[in-house]
Amino acid sequence: MNTFLLKSFKRGSVLCFIMKAIAICLEGIEDVVAKDVKGKKICKGRVRFDYKKGIESRGAQATYTLLKKFSFKNKKDILNKIESINFEIPETFKVECKRKGKHTFNSFELEKDIGVVLFRKGFKVDIKNPETIVFIDIIDNTGFVGYLVNKYLCKRDYRIKIHNQSINACLAYALIKLSNWDKGLLVDPFCKDGVICIEAALSNSGKVYGFDESKNNIRNAKINGEYAEAKVIWGNYDLSWLSTKFEKIDCIISNVPFESKRRSEKEVREKLRELFKQVKGLLKKKMVLISRKDEIIEEESKDFRLIEKRELVKGQEKWFIFVFEP
Repeated sequence: MNTFLLKSFKRGSVLCFIMKAIAICLEGIEDVVAKDVKGKKICKGRVRFDYKKGIESRGAQATYTLLKKFSFKNKKDILNKIESINFEIPETFKVECKRKGKHTFNSFELEKDIGVVLFRKGFKVDIKNPETIVFIDIIDNTGFVGYLVNKYLCKRDYRIKIHNQSINACLAYALIKLSNWDKGLLVDPFCKDGVICIEAALSNSGKVYGFDESKNNIRNAKINGEYAEAKVIWGNYDLSWLSTKFEKIDCIISNVPFESKRRSEKEVREKLRELFKQVKGLLKKKMVLISRKDEIIEEESKDFRLIEKRELVKGQEKWFIFVFEP
């Protein structure tokens, strides 16, 4: 947590009771984060909420308290807005900027210029170990200014072994929330490094199984799971084992294979066809699948009812989330 905010909490400041704040998340899961923090989506990838100590979402990437929201046309407008804000920085600071959209300036340039404005206001700069981080969030022609509370929230300590086609922990958590799973049996048949299973086990009290046909993936998933102290049953099994091991499965959540340089469309289609074949008759509630591609899933899932499909923006990549019922 930001040191300035932490000290405010300790001394009983009004900040203890209520602060307007912004949670940053992936575009496409704002509703999941908003529900966790009892907030509201205000634009793509941003949720506004009343911040209190301890209120966070495992689906958020970062949070910052909100001092001011404004519109701008150029960098000069931004600097004028910064100049008009009454900052409270008792010790040292540095500026961090997150920017999305097309602009005539870059993030580093804006950080430097805002730092100069604050320095001229009499505040002391410390780039290496600041007490306060002034956060500038730029989305197209809208700006948000505040104090950074937490960042790198998706970088869980347990993620020691990471698969090259894995999803981050915030997204894995969001998939679990979209499934509405909280008890019973959950299975990930393509568990890779185990992130979905681990987030499920840490968030709920049901029984979690993670399968993968790759021995190396299961070895890595076990390492991550042990470090996280997550109760997951791992197995080096292919899809044919689903109907052998289980009579019914409450929920299936998985980051399924997609076409790539290493995996042909034919191979992906065969895998997904087998998945839907094995799951038919086993699934009791919901199946949530995520993939970089959507065509094959739509074509091979005819025996299931699609209740939701959403697009997700992850960096420069587009992902697709499907929620099925039997």
